[in-house]
Amino acid sequence: MNFNMKPRIPRLTGSLLALSSLLLTGLSSSAGTPSEKNPAAKEALQTAPVHPMYLGMVSTGIKTNDSYTDGNFSIVAPIWSSLGADSTLSGGLLFIEPYVSYGEGGEVATSLGLGYRHLFGSQSVSALTNHDGHQAGFFEEGVFVGANMFVDMLDTEANNQFWQLGVGLEAGTRYVEVRGNYYIPLSDKQLADEFRTRESFQSTSSQAHQSVTPLDNPTAAGNAITQNALYSTSVTTTTRTTTIERLFRRYEEGMEGWDAEIAVLIPWLDRYMDVTLIGGYYSFDNQPFGPQSGGTGNVEGWKAGVQVRPVPAVLLSGTWYEDERLTGSDWTVGMQLQVPFEAGDLGDGKNFWSRIGDSFKPRRRHLIERLAEPVHRQNAAVKLASSVEEEETSTSTKVQRVTKVVSQRQGQVVLADDVVFVNNGEAVGNGIQAGTSEQLGANGTAEKPFDTISEGANLAGSNANLHGKAWTVYTQGGTGFDYEDAVELSGSTKFVSSFNTLTGVGGRTFGGNTERPVLYGGFYAQDIPFVQVTGYDIREGLDGAGIIARNVQDLVVTQNHFSAYGAGVYIETECDIDATASIRENSFFTGEHGVKVETYGRSNLTLLVDNNDFAFESPLLRKASGAMQVIMLDTYDRSTLTSVISGNNFSGFIHTAVEANSYDRSTQDLTIVDNVLDGYFFNGFRVTSYCRSTLDTNIEGNTLLGYYEQDGIELDGRDRSRFTGLVKANNFAGEFEDGLDIDKTERAFLDVDVEENIFSGFFSDSMIELTGNGDRACDPTEEKARMVVDVVNNMFSGDTQGRGIDIDNYDRNRMELTVVGNTFSGEFDQALDAGQNDSSQLVIDVTNNILSGDFDSNGIRFTSNGIKSHGVLLDGTIENNVLSGAFGSVEAGAGIELQSNDTSLMNVTIDNNQLSGVFYNGINVLRDEYSSLNVDVTNNLLSGAFEYAGINLDADGTGSNKLNATVTGNVLTGSFARGITMDSYNGAKLDVELSNNQLIGDSTYATYGIYIRSSNSSVLTVTQFDGNTISGASQTGIRIRRNNTSTLSVNGTLDEASSNHVSNENTEKVENTGSTSGQFYLNGQLVTLPTTVP
Repeated sequence: MNFNMKPRIPRLTGSLLALSSLLLTGLSSSAGTPSEKNPAAKEALQTAPVHPMYLGMVSTGIKTNDSYTDGNFSIVAPIWSSLGADSTLSGGLLFIEPYVSYGEGGEVATSLGLGYRHLFGSQSVSALTNHDGHQAGFFEEGVFVGANMFVDMLDTEANNQFWQLGVGLEAGTRYVEVRGNYYIPLSDKQLADEFRTRESFQSTSSQAHQSVTPLDNPTAAGNAITQNALYSTSVTTTTRTTTIERLFRRYEEGMEGWDAEIAVLIPWLDRYMDVTLIGGYYSFDNQPFGPQSGGTGNVEGWKAGVQVRPVPAVLLSGTWYEDERLTGSDWTVGMQLQVPFEAGDLGDGKNFWSRIGDSFKPRRRHLIERLAEPVHRQNAAVKLASSVEEEETSTSTKVQRVTKVVSQRQGQVVLADDVVFVNNGEAVGNGIQAGTSEQLGANGTAEKPFDTISEGANLAGSNANLHGKAWTVYTQGGTGFDYEDAVELSGSTKFVSSFNTLTGVGGRTFGGNTERPVLYGGFYAQDIPFVQVTGYDIREGLDGAGIIARNVQDLVVTQNHFSAYGAGVYIETECDIDATASIRENSFFTGEHGVKVETYGRSNLTLLVDNNDFAFESPLLRKASGAMQVIMLDTYDRSTLTSVISGNNFSGFIHTAVEANSYDRSTQDLTIVDNVLDGYFFNGFRVTSYCRSTLDTNIEGNTLLGYYEQDGIELDGRDRSRFTGLVKANNFAGEFEDGLDIDKTERAFLDVDVEENIFSGFFSDSMIELTGNGDRACDPTEEKARMVVDVVNNMFSGDTQGRGIDIDNYDRNRMELTVVGNTFSGEFDQALDAGQNDSSQLVIDVTNNILSGDFDSNGIRFTSNGIKSHGVLLDGTIENNVLSGAFGSVEAGAGIELQSNDTSLMNVTIDNNQLSGVFYNGINVLRDEYSSLNVDVTNNLLSGAFEYAGINLDADGTGSNKLNATVTGNVLTGSFARGITMDSYNGAKLDVELSNNQLIGDSTYATYGIYIRSSNSSVLTVTQFDGNTISGASQTGIRIRRNNTSTLSVNGTLDEASSNHVSNENTEKVENTGSTSGQFYLNGQLVTLPTTVP
């Protein structure tokens, strides 16, 4: 190219001149045509050859800042051109641009771009070689536009390769250019490197503590028990070193973003060299790992720079960046060697090499030359964002403790003080000398102990009253001599003995190495605040009792042996005293009572009898009363007793293990839990309320082994008292007359829950016996005249000659009984026998029980023998029970049996039960004499083996009362002699609604499916005889029989849709005997009695 070009300045419109005047001062004064400005140009243009110009450029250079330096090389290689084809400086240029750079750390960037630029101009080609030196106008050399697309690859220092797509646009004139690029990453994030950190933190703390080291064994001296010891003060220094190790990984990922800039060529200087000022803005997304802000947010900001071309082939540049993260610094300088090339003849007579040489000479450049420049973009354009993620953290702590003794001193540890010593033997060797009497100089010290407990008690009581605190009497045992004392207390005293161990420093002990001291006599305390007796063998007693405590506020009796004539411990409270008593871990061997308690007045006593052993050896239990109640609790007047009897063992010969009685208006709250009875008893536990008193008892978790002449547990509510109780989770595993006997008499109110007990022993009468007697009218709203018992979820697995549950209600008592969720799996005469007598009322629900055992007669039996004068006498429900055992194995019995006698009135519902065992009768309903019985037998399933009938209704007796029965919805699938029988005789009245019963499946009937008979002046009426189905194998489907002077009628609703059905019979579908009446549908045909249907 000719670097002495003389271009022409075209005429500009007014608007373009206005824009030019803003950018280039003085350019607006240019005027005239190119030929006028350069008269010689016309001739030069005429001689220039016409062909497209393939302008290209080879570039290499270096750029650097204070953190990074790289070198680069690129080529703008034209692949198609129309520039100058029409002899004007206009046209398009299609080019490719490969680019490569190598930077610090071996980072390599490569690009390959495809671009297109188009120049819109009117100057002739000769303008490249001829120029008169004037200042060119703003649009004189034309306007160019361009577009490009690049694929970039960056091989980072971490050997990660990132690919990117870039697109760009550009436009410009000689003096102003604008350009912009957008960069789109094509690669995901990649691991760059990883590193570990290690931090250690150390803390130190010190703690002082004291230790005591024994120097010898404890000894007695004066009125104290002491031990010489070494006191040491130590300081423990604890040093904790915590080390935290972390693993970090740094990731790289290409940044999506854009940049834009405007470049302005400085006029007038451009006659000699190009000096260009550049300003722009850039923005790259630096949040590839989640939203970030502040220093880790987007890379964006302004940039400004300058480019200087002293000669066309040399480009010097410097750029400032507002956000230095784009390049690693806020400034970058560079130098480029950009050598243009064009092999064609431009009419100047120069060749390829001479044009290269001209590029190193200062001259004015034309706008068309910029079409061969590399695209202005972020070379090495893959811009990376980095993030550091903490992948692993491990923490370890080492603890070092150093203990140093900082001081020591000798001292004395007082193990017990305020002690009066008693020793009736020789010196012991632990400081206690031989004892003597007060008259001979004894003063209760270890050096001069008393030889009697009573003298020790006198001094201790006096000192307690003087100093306001309890003193201790320490009695030496194992001396070879017994103590014979009537010990009467005068003040608060704690009696302990050498049997008990006093533990000192270092595990060394005082005492605990002898037998209990034997005391023939006892202790007597009255109106004393505190008394403790521990570790004595008390025999014979004082007035027959080992310990007598009257109005003692706090009594503690532990680890003693008792062999007294009367009571081992007798406690009495009266007046308004509040007292507590704890009797624990003692052994009782003989006497009428182990513990006897009596409360009077308005006193309030809290009693604990725990973990004692009652092993009585004398067979006194056969006394009629008042003998050998091991624990006897009686309350009188308006006193209150709260007792817990727990964890005790009762063995030997015992009348009653625990007997509690509340009298007058007193109150007892009695808990008997987790005791074991294994001996020979008259009763196990007996609890009774009398005379307007209130008694609440909880008897739970006890085990009753051994033999009982009467009851394991007996509960009685009498007179006008109120009795409430819970009998739960006890195991009746011995031999009993009755396991649990609950009685209510007179005008008492009784409410007891019997839950989750196991009756696994042998019972000569019943496992549970319930008896109610009363003298009040049966008013369900009057609580005082009621007996309420719930028997829930118990297991009856033992053997009884009587009943599992035997219920008898007498006089005018009202009993409400619920029997739910129990299992009867043992051997019984009957599982449940409920009898109503006299004018009493019995309301009973028997639901969800399982009868799987062996029953000599009945499973569930209700009988009413009362006198109907106060409404319904027995009102019962029997539903959802499962009867799977054997019933009636000794005598003709039933799974469920109802019987009404005398003038009683009974209402019972039998619903949804399952009878799958072996029976004589499944459900047997009997009405006798002048009684009334109303029963609903509905929705039951009878699938077992029945020797006689599945459902049997039997009415006997005279009078206007009758048996009313509804039998509907039952399903019979077992084996029967007769499926359903109805029988009335001797003037009785029997009304039955019989409908929708299903005698189906594999069921068999030795004689009849349904049997209906009346005789001896009785009246039997069957109504709603509809929807019954007999499809099991039978001799006769339906047997209807009238005898003598009786009356029998069978009637349906006369609706064919409700027809009865009979099939699979051997003889007749309906067999009729005698003069009967009625109509019903059978197999879709109307049947009018008397008739036989074959």
